[in-house]
Amino acid sequence: MFKENMRIDCLFLLIVVTAMTACTEEPNTIDSDFFNEESFEITFVDTLELITSTVQFDSLPTSHTGRLLFGYGEDEKLGKIKSTVFFNVGLDSTYELDQSISVYDSITLFLEFDGYYYYDTLQPQGYSLYGLKEELQFREETGLLYNTSYSELPPASYLEDSLLGSLSVRPRPSRDEGVEVRLSDEMGEALIQLAFEGSEIMSDASEFSEYFNGFVLVPDSLQSNSIVGFTPTSQLRLYYQDKSSIPSQQKYLEFSIGTKPYFSQITYDRTNTKLGELITLEEELDSDVTDNELYIQSGVGLGLKVMIPNIKDLIFSSDDFFISSAILTLRPVNNSFDGGTPLPRDVITYIIDEDNEILGSLEQQLLFQEDLELGRDTKYEANVVSFIKSQIQIDEFNENALLLTPPDSIFRSTVDRVYMGDPESSYQMELRVLYISLIED
Repeated sequence: MFKENMRIDCLFLLIVVTAMTACTEEPNTIDSDFFNEESFEITFVDTLELITSTVQFDSLPTSHTGRLLFGYGEDEKLGKIKSTVFFNVGLDSTYELDQSISVYDSITLFLEFDGYYYYDTLQPQGYSLYGLKEELQFREETGLLYNTSYSELPPASYLEDSLLGSLSVRPRPSRDEGVEVRLSDEMGEALIQLAFEGSEIMSDASEFSEYFNGFVLVPDSLQSNSIVGFTPTSQLRLYYQDKSSIPSQQKYLEFSIGTKPYFSQITYDRTNTKLGELITLEEELDSDVTDNELYIQSGVGLGLKVMIPNIKDLIFSSDDFFISSAILTLRPVNNSFDGGTPLPRDVITYIIDEDNEILGSLEQQLLFQEDLELGRDTKYEANVVSFIKSQIQIDEFNENALLLTPPDSIFRSTVDRVYMGDPESSYQMELRVLYISLIED
């Protein structure tokens, strides 16, 4: 490892330490006895060994995230990603119609864009809606639904036989309000008949919830297209003509999604990719197996792991020391991100144990610095000094490490990804540690 050492007097050392402490944005305390007539050595290390790998989370809770994530994309290095939406609709009001002045028109599923999209929105996106045979069942011990929920079952085991409606359209999330899928008239006519009859189903929320088991919106996966976000305020709309005025007016009854169970089932197929063997959190894939690259991707649960195996050897080379800063720098692979696959701006750092179980997190998010001019020095930086200090204080040997992912809310509701270089890559990851030690004359 490379070190730069220098001896300095106490007054200058105090100025340096004060400045460096301010830069780290983390308060550091040095006892006054530390500054005496002794000499000091500043040691700067920028070649600490880093062991890096990509890890796979077993599952992520994706129920009631505030987004219906839908679509299909094929990623060059991460394989095929598919997000299917499971949901039900609720009764928003009491509905009763006068059959003498109301005429059935149509029934649709209106999906309102929330502005999120990833991959190629220029390609047509296919929508197919089916009814569920059974109500959605939350995981008993948590009361949640996950990105992997129902993925172990073949579609025929939870879908009705008949297709309720389909559509193929190029989505425009930044321009259009949403997408509207026309559904089966048989379904619509049966529902409006309940309103004509003044059925309790159309006035009692619990009765209505038993009328529909739920729905599943399946994306077309014939070719790579896009994954988009819809709001939970999306609705099932029952349109009818109100003939009480001339000309007649089109109106609709609305049944919202957000008040009932919903979740995004996000699956992947990494066949023929370097990540093909990465399945569970207990497994990880060293970056030398993946061409010196590491991967983070939300939705499917990919995280980036960094171990610092020799940090104790470094620190214990001095009996009296003060760590001033420890900056971990990570660089995305050039040309791996663009308008359709932007880099996640928010990335946080967790502390994990040897089984990749989370022990805690560092308070600060990584600082994202984008090179807008040349695009050559875009990078993330994390101050990991608190992790290193905590490792020094642990006497026994351990394999604690750092795990980098987007924040939980983003990790569960997007498919944002980044290809990151490891320490041997052209887009080099590095850890730069600055510490000060006492030298006895």
